[in-house]
Amino acid sequence: MEKGAELKAALDRCATLGAPGPENARLWLEIRDCVCTRGCVDVVPYGSARPVTVTDDYAGEELLAAMEWLIKNEDTARTLGPESLFAHISSQAKRSAKGSGRAARNDQLHGMTDVPAGAPVRFVELDAPKDES
Repeated sequence: MEKGAELKAALDRCATLGAPGPENARLWLEIRDCVCTRGCVDVVPYGSARPVTVTDDYAGEELLAAMEWLIKNEDTARTLGPESLFAHISSQAKRSAKGSGRAARNDQLHGMTDVPAGAPVRFVELDAPKDES
């Protein structure tokens, strides 16, 4: 898998993810180019049964979620093969609690909280107020 090999090579070029440097900047760009959504894709976030449509508008959330996982799990990530590394990073970017799928689902709820899992949410037009003049 070409994308996995590119990610693995970019990670291997970084001495450590905790220190800034050009190799780390290139890793961010590599993740953006290899993992982040371009166009439109359906994603099922962890803990959800239904897919949500994710567009490239959510690429920022994907990049941050992927890098957060990678920094927290650097030792494990370095032991993964290219395909497994790509799968882990992509899954974190799209399906995790901080990924694009969850962000898109939250946007669908328009800021509502405490919606029980599986409860339908419907938006309906309210009747326009009648003019009493």
